Amino acid sequence: MNIDGAMAAPSGGVAGSGQARGGGGAPDRAVVSVCDLCNMRRADLRGPCGHKYHARCIYAMPITRCPVCDQAFPNTNDGGLLILPVEPFSDAGGATGESEDDSRTGAREGAETQTRTGRWHSFETMYAQRIVADFDAGTLPLCEGTKLGNLLCNILNCSPSRLSKKLKIGKKCFQQREDRPMTPEHIARHREAQKRLSDLEEMFLMAESRANRGMANAETLSECIQKEWRERLVEHALAVNQRLKNAWDWNSSRKRAERKRAELSTNALNKLLSTITPNQSSDSTVNHLAPLFLTNHNADGGGAAGSGVGAAGAAGAAAGAGAAAGGGGPAAGVNDAQQMQNAVLAQAMAHV
Repeated sequence: MNIDGAMAAPSGGVAGSGQARGGGGAPDRAVVSVCDLCNMRRADLRGPCGHKYHARCIYAMPITRCPVCDQAFPNTNDGGLLILPVEPFSDAGGATGESEDDSRTGAREGAETQTRTGRWHSFETMYAQRIVADFDAGTLPLCEGTKLGNLLCNILNCSPSRLSKKLKIGKKCFQQREDRPMTPEHIARHREAQKRLSDLEEMFLMAESRANRGMANAETLSECIQKEWRERLVEHALAVNQRLKNAWDWNSSRKRAERKRAELSTNALNKLLSTITPNQSSDSTVNHLAPLFLTNHNADGGGAAGSGVGAAGAAGAAAGAGAAAGGGGPAAGVNDAQQMQNAVLAQAMAHV
């Protein structure tokens, strides 16, 4: 008998609940994926039997039986765990981010292109400390050598400098605990710890949605949390030979999302450049493959000055053209153009 199955939920308990823990106002399970082990939202996986779980709520991988109903998974290509899509963030009233207006969509796209800054609130601190405790205990679904700093920065969507100012974590690397007793008591203790982590995650996101950063930032943060756990899950599953049905599909969708995020960053930079230098021609745009290469055409058509890899050559060409035309002070004109480009680049990169 599967050890995880020894802690299976009784009939009519968690497995059959149609809403998230915390009241009748929670969204429907068709929209919200509720973990059948901790009864909280944003589950990562679904078994062939239909039960859903957070990867971190599973005591140990690989598993071949459902930890809720103890049903054996078929030994076929369709018998693996399915990685669930990222769930839209929803507030306490159950309103998800799917019906956003244009202003809220724009705010969310802007939040996706930047990391979080500012002071830590108490729920964020408790949530991060709980992750650190589980990381130190070696009970998370992570690969050996995973860096704690990288994990927390991706989950909290913040920079390493913001993280180091609050938490003294050093350069810790993950080590899976190999001697974990496979007893019902230890499994129950593990699930209680993960239930606490799920509670703190929910409180953290709710507090973030009500802070001055706004709902759009909470939606982005929820997406970052889910993507990070799923990406770490795919790596861990490969290391322990856990069968996943759509690991390749998940990687492909993640790469498409990264390309879309890069395009959003490029569009934001081009929009900023158009507001800073409105008189430039329409070809003064930034390609996402070379975001630091900017071109500028003089209004008089006398030459060009570039910044980035082609700055020196373009400046020389402009100086030569000015000298051939017999104009007064070509070097001064080139210097002015270079100064303008440097100012544009500095302002643009300060907002990216």
